[in-house]
Amino acid sequence: MPWVSVLVCAVAWALALRLSFERLLSIDLVLYGASLLLEFVALVVLRLREPALARPFRIPGGLPAAIFAGVGPALLIAFALYAARGDRVGPLPALLFAALVAAAGPVAYLAARLTSSSNVQTGESPQT
Repeated sequence: MPWVSVLVCAVAWALALRLSFERLLSIDLVLYGASLLLEFVALVVLRLREPALARPFRIPGGLPAAIFAGVGPALLIAFALYAARGDRVGPLPALLFAALVAAAGPVAYLAARLTSSSNVQTGESPQT
């Protein structure tokens, strides 16, 4: 069981208990929206790099349709960001707080990878 992840999530949710529902929604919207936009970017990049790759389903219309499929959600996310521009989480703007939380993910991932690779190099077995 990944006990470190469970512990970090428990601490994060405990800190989130002090936030209002509206603030939690704006933070969730930013984080979910960012991940959704990355999926649409990956769709377009995959269409450019591997156009003949076998897929379980295809968006008909080629590259223009793949780009157009992401425009609506991107506009909706942009509007949500605009609407949440005045929200605050303590001393920080809510959008900055959400950006910091989103940026912490890749940093934590890299730290875990480095720790895991150093365990492999020293001959230790990784904790599960």
